[in-house]
Amino acid sequence: MRVLMHMEKRRGYAGSFKVKTNDKDKGKAEAGVIETHVALGDGRTVGQYLYSLYRKGESTKNIYALREDYEKEFDQIWDIQAQYHDALKRCDADGLPIRERFKKAIFKQRPLQAFSDKVGECPLLECERRAPKAHPVFQQFRIQETLNNLGWGRKGGNLTPQQHLIVEQMLAEKAEITFESIYKKLKKKGCMPESGICLNMDTPNRDSIRGSSTLAGFKTLKILDKWLALDGDTQDSVICFLADMTTPELPDIPGWRENITLETADFIDEMVKTGKFDRLSKMRNFESGRASYSVKAMQKLLQLISPDMRTDEAIDEGIKLGWFSSSEFEPLGYLPDFDETGNALVDVSMKQIKKVVDEITSCLGNPAQVIVEMGREMGLGAIQKRKLEQQQGKNRDANRKLNEELIAGSHKSSRENRLRLQLWNEQGGDPNLSDAKIAHCIYSGKPIKLSDALDGNATQLDHIRPRKRFFDTRRPQYLVLCISKANKFKGDRTPWEAFHDSPENGGVCYDWECIEARVKQLPRDARFKKKLILSKEAEPQDEESFLDRQMHATQWVARVTGQWMQHICPDVWVSKGWLTAQLRYQWGLATVIDDVRRDEGLPKCKNKYGEWNKRMDHRHHFIDACVIGLTSRGLFQKAAKSFRQQAEILEDWQDIKFKVDPPIEDIRSQVLDVCKQIIVSHKPDRFLSAKLFDDNPFGLQVDNEGDKEVKWLTHRVPLLDLVSKTAKEGREALPESNVRKNLEKVAGDELRALLLNKLDECLLEGISFYKEFANLRRYKSDKSPLIKMVKVRVSEFDPESHQIVEHDQKQLSGKRYKVLKSAENAYVEVRECDDGHVSVKVVPMFQALKAGEAEKGVRRFFKGDMVTYSVNPNIVYVVKKITREDDRHPIRINIIPHTESRTIGGSKQNAIPPMKVSDGLVEITPKSAHALRHFHTTPAGLKPVLGKLLRE
Repeated sequence: MRVLMHMEKRRGYAGSFKVKTNDKDKGKAEAGVIETHVALGDGRTVGQYLYSLYRKGESTKNIYALREDYEKEFDQIWDIQAQYHDALKRCDADGLPIRERFKKAIFKQRPLQAFSDKVGECPLLECERRAPKAHPVFQQFRIQETLNNLGWGRKGGNLTPQQHLIVEQMLAEKAEITFESIYKKLKKKGCMPESGICLNMDTPNRDSIRGSSTLAGFKTLKILDKWLALDGDTQDSVICFLADMTTPELPDIPGWRENITLETADFIDEMVKTGKFDRLSKMRNFESGRASYSVKAMQKLLQLISPDMRTDEAIDEGIKLGWFSSSEFEPLGYLPDFDETGNALVDVSMKQIKKVVDEITSCLGNPAQVIVEMGREMGLGAIQKRKLEQQQGKNRDANRKLNEELIAGSHKSSRENRLRLQLWNEQGGDPNLSDAKIAHCIYSGKPIKLSDALDGNATQLDHIRPRKRFFDTRRPQYLVLCISKANKFKGDRTPWEAFHDSPENGGVCYDWECIEARVKQLPRDARFKKKLILSKEAEPQDEESFLDRQMHATQWVARVTGQWMQHICPDVWVSKGWLTAQLRYQWGLATVIDDVRRDEGLPKCKNKYGEWNKRMDHRHHFIDACVIGLTSRGLFQKAAKSFRQQAEILEDWQDIKFKVDPPIEDIRSQVLDVCKQIIVSHKPDRFLSAKLFDDNPFGLQVDNEGDKEVKWLTHRVPLLDLVSKTAKEGREALPESNVRKNLEKVAGDELRALLLNKLDECLLEGISFYKEFANLRRYKSDKSPLIKMVKVRVSEFDPESHQIVEHDQKQLSGKRYKVLKSAENAYVEVRECDDGHVSVKVVPMFQALKAGEAEKGVRRFFKGDMVTYSVNPNIVYVVKKITREDDRHPIRINIIPHTESRTIGGSKQNAIPPMKVSDGLVEITPKSAHALRHFHTTPAGLKPVLGKLLRE
């Protein structure tokens, strides 16, 4: 059975690889298959061949086999074993031989999941799929769009009809044409402008434009004449077959011709005969992916597009003619359910938007206009555009050079390999000298050859700051190339945390001074990376970087929201975030929150550096909403025009300032009055899906103290940790009082007495604690083992927050126990008894899953619940933290004002300080828990008075 399980996991390739004219085109798997297939020609099985390599001490890396080779081995093994086991000759209940049942289960090729049903629909024509980019219609459509957007100079002067025809012919003949070739052709035909100006698309980051790549692809395969001889329907069928193809081995699988026409199948056979048949993305010049519209929609648009009519105008004209639907979203008068996208952030955001919009529309009716703020900047001026284009051009040239280096070394050109090669070069490697000049691992100093740099088993890309803690991206400035052992040892730590004490692990030594020296040898343009590696303080990721990482998802939410809102309002348009920030300051609304907080007795929104930070108060969203709601199209056009005019002059766009008057008078006082009445709603955390227990279990020890039985949680620690602490230079002795306190926690009376006696002896003789305890033996004998680890008592067992797990151990007689400590608390229960007393109980997550509905007279408070506190009845609070600490303060409930966005506690390095009592933080103890009451509000936080103000 074990042999069959191995075959099921490694059953070989179902199809046979096509013979290619160029050996460089063969991948590792294909080369390995061919080598193995040749070696098996002498009648050996795959297992026999691999065993022969093992006996010779040769590597089995890149050794692959075809499925037919494994099937032969299966038949041979079964035939031999059947001579000794009659059960292998039997049939199952259905009369099928067991042999065939096993063979079918192991080797039958299950059809790969097709993705054709996942292709999006055309926004212009219902029930039509988006066309493949390799489709001839899309190629023609793109060429026409390019020609319409092509012009002379920055202002885009139109091409003359003759120039238009020449460029169109060039695009139809090649997959890509350079601007230099266009200028040569126009000059040769006498159509080049005398002024010598360039085309508007000729920028530092772009030196060519795409043409008919599909024709170029068939020309590369040398079957262009056969392709042009096909009729339109067959060409459509061929491209759709290639776009939907799940595997290039599909023509090897029986029955692949059933759902296509004979002409289509014959042409696919012609492609296979070329020896270069593969997925569209793998064949030269062919494009993969999907267009924005369907084939039928683009055919209709091509009838309308001309030099005088662009695509957007053609779509509007098609809507007037009744060819296309006017909107992807039909007005329904209500907001329908949102189809999930698979992105957790987007899906959760859309659900919350629906809750808020449904509540607002139920109170105030459907809106007359919807304005969505997009996370985009204002249009850049010529200077800023030129700088951006130059940087993009440098990046493109760098990637092109990396590709050339990889291809020259016979390595696969991929994004991962380009990144690895870039880091290898940065760390001292030189591809021109092959392995003569090699890079070194930043952490260990081990040499890294180019072959190892591109091998994911030998080296790894390490996030300098752990990604789990800082959410850094995979951009080169956040990464280093290191050996796999170093990355594994570093784990989720910063370089300083992992290597500052120069540890040794797995035979690899890490010297911090040597790491500093290697870092200083990095190129000058790696200043940011040097700072990250040598930083001794693990500062949390700054807020701006976090927002930058979330911008993609935020823009996605804004774009989908704008389309979704068309169900309840036909007038939906977009504002820009940069304009909102400018107007907030100009109209004096930036200081509204500080004024309101002063009246409420709360401190100003300032971080630990004294800088103003609006995000410390949730109501800053209301201020932005007011600005967005008062932004009209005319106001936006006026601001954009002023911005562009100044952007043409100023070097730094941040210096640009313009003035736009507010559309209503006394806007600040009106926003101030409404802001005082805002109730910020919070979503309670009532989904019991958090972590149940801590990862590290504890031992259990039972002591008899008189008539009382006491259970202790225990765990094992190094003995030296009880008498000394680790310092940078080595071990540093603890004070005698601390050592005695630590030793008194040792579990086991005999061992505890031995250690305390040894401590007294050291004190009397003036001997070092560390040296004596490092060589301490359990018994007075040189053969007695050293005491390295001891079991200490951590805390008393608490049935409310600890769970005992009983398990058997085969090696030892009897049962053993371990204790799991609850990781998170679910909620707190407040019970008012008949005698007037109040009992408070914290329920951990593992007990909450077993609990039912709350009993009568019991109030449950979850994190996120909005509450009122009778001591301060005018403030609405939100439950932020529930803890069960010690015997003196066993239960503590932390509540903060509903407007605060800060956390409780947290890192001292955080720029935004945590909540304090002086900031409005309230700590509820069991004695005052009776003063808590739930405060019920709607998802939008609406109140009748706010609804009245909104109507007015």
